[in-house]
Amino acid sequence: MKYLYYYFFNQALKIYFIFFLFCLQSINAQDLTYYHNKEYKFRIRFPKGWEIKDGAGEHIVKKATKGASGIQIYVKDLLDDPNIINEVKNSKEFKSYSINQIKNLLRKEFDARNISKEELLEIINPSIEVMRYNFHNCKIIEKKISHISNVKAVFVKYSHTAKILDSEINMIGFQYFTLRNGKTFSVGGSSKKEDFENINPILLKSISSFMFEDWDDYNLEDFE
Repeated sequence: MKYLYYYFFNQALKIYFIFFLFCLQSINAQDLTYYHNKEYKFRIRFPKGWEIKDGAGEHIVKKATKGASGIQIYVKDLLDDPNIINEVKNSKEFKSYSINQIKNLLRKEFDARNISKEELLEIINPSIEVMRYNFHNCKIIEKKISHISNVKAVFVKYSHTAKILDSEINMIGFQYFTLRNGKTFSVGGSSKKEDFENINPILLKSISSFMFEDWDDYNLEDFE
């Protein structure tokens, strides 16, 4: 009975999402701020009038900019690192597992829906340290557990100094870090320090529209 319940629930959920997506696509047909990523299965609305373009840095999927202000989406597949796969493969418990079985296992483990707040922080902290290393004079203003797209996320607000030619620009930014199906997602924005109070509501409005669209990846075994 439990299996049948989740089967019909899952089918109804898929029908709802398909209908919702159809309506959304119709509504957004003339909305140039709407961005949908089929590879990583997410959507977001960027602010109107901002320039939307591909990211220049490694793992930056998309970004929107206006002057010195910007919003960017970063995605990194943790399973692209062979050391993670090999570490599990070489352990006694999983020695008989195939590479695909190990990847499927890790995709469930590296997912904010399946781990605690403490575990999420532990996994995300190295990414925050990389961010601090890459940004000049980076200082963490705030770090806490929050949510994005209805799942746990680590929110980090920071300041840093951008050096461009002979100029130095004081910036304030923030990122929402989360894990989804073995991937690290970071969605955030930044602006000049003196503009941040006015720009922040625009950044938050855009980032709050970020939603995962991977409902077809649900497995009924996860409910059992």
